[in-house]
Amino acid sequence: MYAGEVAMDELAEACGIDPIELRLRNEPDVDPETGKPWSSRRLVECLREGARRFGWDAHDRTPGLRRHGRWLIGTGVAVATYPHMVNPGSEATIRHDGAGRFTVQIGAADLGTGAWTALTLIAADALGCGVDDVRVEIGDSALPNATVAGGSSGTSSWGTRS
Repeated sequence: MYAGEVAMDELAEACGIDPIELRLRNEPDVDPETGKPWSSRRLVECLREGARRFGWDAHDRTPGLRRHGRWLIGTGVAVATYPHMVNPGSEATIRHDGAGRFTVQIGAADLGTGAWTALTLIAADALGCGVDDVRVEIGDSALPNATVAGGSSGTSSWGTRS
């Protein structure tokens, strides 16, 4: 991603076009891989809002003009995405414990990615209760089946409805 974004900035500089404007001009109307319309892509709004909040128009974009002592000072823009996968096959058991409290069980693993927190938040939202009313049990092979946590697929696979 880094190399592509540097290339976009260099292209914008060579063409005399603002780097945000170059990205806006090249924003596809549909997903280039599938040809289907975007379901929730908001990159154009994000770029415009970011430019507004950072005062983008007030700065000169030409590289190497501003210095602070020996340091070059500049601003830039980059656009990236990290794909995630959703693996089918996860199951969860939800038990109502009375008094509006629930236990959610799934054989998921928390590898330091925040699965405990994310699954608690997802369950509370789906059940219409507070996070303090949800107890999540994970990390035990005796619990309902959960797919792997690799490839950034854990939370997106375990926390979806099928």
